Parts: sequence; C-alpha cells; structure tokens
Amino acid sequence: MMLKEADGLGLRIVVISGYRQPEIQEFLYQRYRKVFGRKALDIIARSGHSEHQLGTAVDLDSWQNFTRLGKRFESTPEGRWLLENSWKYGFILSYPKGKKKITGYDYEPWHYRYVGKEHAKKIKEMDITLIEYLESLYQENF
Repeated sequence: MMLKEADGLGLRIVVISGYRQPEIQEFLYQRYRKVFGRKALDIIARSGHSEHQLGTAVDLDSWQNFTRLGKRFESTPEGRWLLENSWKYGFILSYPKGKKKITGYDYEPWHYRYVGKEHAKKIKEMDITLIEYLESLYQENF
C-alpha cells in the first residue's frame, strides 16, 4: 500500500532487500568485515542480530539510485517522502541520523522496519527510536 501510494504521486520506490536467510546475512557481514574491518559492526549486523532476519525490515531506494544504497537517498524525493509518511503505513526508520549511540548502527536512510501503524505513529509523535520506544513501554509496565 505504501509503495502504491508513493507511485501514485510519481515517486518510484524499489525494494532492494527484505528477509535475509542467516547464511546470506553472515556472507554480507564477512564481506563488509574484509572491506571495513571492525567498522563493519557499525554498518551491518552479524547473522542472528539483523532486523532483516526477523522479516520485519526492508531496504528501500529510489528508482534513480537503484541498488546504490547510500546516504544520498535522504535527499531524493522518495527518501524525503518515506521519512515523512512511512509511519502512516506502520514503518519507521530503524537507524535515524544522530542516533548511533542508541541504535548501535550508522545512519541508514534506506532501512525501514515494520512495527505496525499504532506503534509507528507513537514513535513518530515522540520523535524517538524503536529502542527508546520499547524502553518507554517497559518503564510503563514494570
């Protein structure tokens, strides 16, 4: 529904990556490790620690950027639209700008996680990360 709505506005958003099997996640992690060394842990999760393996995360890009996943996605019309509207469809940006100390990962303007419409709306309104939101729920209940 979200991508269809964007398409109706002339925005061409493509799915680059969704669910990943453990072997694929480990392969990607090892590849990043060879290129970036220990910095790889800031960029990609090890197998067993990735939102992609939960089946709740998706990497999105604009048709013009297709397969180039990078920070410049934030300045595309598609990236800006997603940042403002994804919550309406139950998605949040997993690793927002300036939140690495909280999330443990570098900013990724393409990496969205499905949390459901109710939770996405609250996270957007509170302007916090999923981790901060989950901590707030824990505090309310315990």
